[in-house]
Amino acid sequence: MAHNRCSDRIRRDNGPSSRAKLISIRRRGSVVVTLGYRRKRRALGNLRYRFEQVDQSSPVRNARANTLRSRLGYATGEWRGLSLLLEFENNTHVGQDRFNDGSDPVTDRAVIIDPDPTEINQAVLRITASKRTEIIAGRHRVVLDNERFFGDADFRQNQQTFDGVTLVNLALPRTELRYDHLSGAQGPLGSDSRRGSFNTDVDIFHATYRAQSGLAASAYGYFIDVDDDASLSSRTIGARVSGEHRAPKDLRVIYAAEIARQSDFGNNSASFSLDYYRVEPGLRAGDASVSIGLEVLEGNGTNAVQTPFATLQRFQGFADVFTTTPTNGIEDRFLAFSYKKPRIAGLDSVRVWGAYHEFEAAQSNSRYGSEIDAAIALSFLRHYRLTAKYAAYDSERFATNIERIWLILEIRL
Repeated sequence: MAHNRCSDRIRRDNGPSSRAKLISIRRRGSVVVTLGYRRKRRALGNLRYRFEQVDQSSPVRNARANTLRSRLGYATGEWRGLSLLLEFENNTHVGQDRFNDGSDPVTDRAVIIDPDPTEINQAVLRITASKRTEIIAGRHRVVLDNERFFGDADFRQNQQTFDGVTLVNLALPRTELRYDHLSGAQGPLGSDSRRGSFNTDVDIFHATYRAQSGLAASAYGYFIDVDDDASLSSRTIGARVSGEHRAPKDLRVIYAAEIARQSDFGNNSASFSLDYYRVEPGLRAGDASVSIGLEVLEGNGTNAVQTPFATLQRFQGFADVFTTTPTNGIEDRFLAFSYKKPRIAGLDSVRVWGAYHEFEAAQSNSRYGSEIDAAIALSFLRHYRLTAKYAAYDSERFATNIERIWLILEIRL
């Protein structure tokens, strides 16, 4: 959910070498693959227990899920410009299933998209072709900008990864040029679901410039052809800017704006050309920030702007009501806040964030409903994080009233 971070944080590169640039961009920018484990061999481990409860009005019963996700992997050190990463992932349902995980026949319960697959999450060969060029091949995470179009959906227990090749070049000053060709997508629903694994023919062209002033500007073209579901095939051309600037009285002005046009492409037999745009100005004071925003995904009554490979929980509320854009499109007007304090009361950090949304159709201005979101995360003892989240969607003319509660304990090794 992008407005949890009222604007993208710009990680500047002041290092002396292009290798430092590559590590900096990999850790915070658009290439998020092996977390910068360049020189050291390292075992990777992660456990995350989650309780999720869904209370909603008809037509299905309420749901409750206890799940435990585990990841185990190993990253090699670099040898002659080559390094490897292999990571496995498992999600286990703890106790009796009282929810529809999106891939099984429990259809009388509300949906909680956390199936129980065991799979290879990442299998990556990274090639340092030169001091300013890297090639990433295999199954890996693809995270672009604020994850509106491509992300790893990491809130879900089954992370989203892609099969393909990524080329990153940093030859131009303060600029990242990137090309991806993706032949497959493994989504949060897992390979057991018809909509959890896709054969794709995706080409991504992406360029980002990071100015010393704190501005980050991106331009992109996403050419998506999905063999298994032609309705997801599209061409999207767009641009995005974000950043922050100093203001009087120790304030900082934060901002993000994006515009794109999406049209039919590949095996999609529909004919459409629709706009996407988002504006989000705000203020930051110390550890706190607040922003207001408008996000619009247009629809024409038959087709609408779709973002099937986004990190959807970052957008349009925690409650996951709008994982597919309605055919009349959607306008999301929101007010968001965030507060993060490091090293407080014996904790590594405390973060509190939330938002209020009002949703309506982009074509007819018919109101869909409103939503309140709130969350708190406590990090402690370096490896532990405890999170509580709440979402309440109040329906007017779309879907049904929904309340969701999450309690999450994560251990990172």
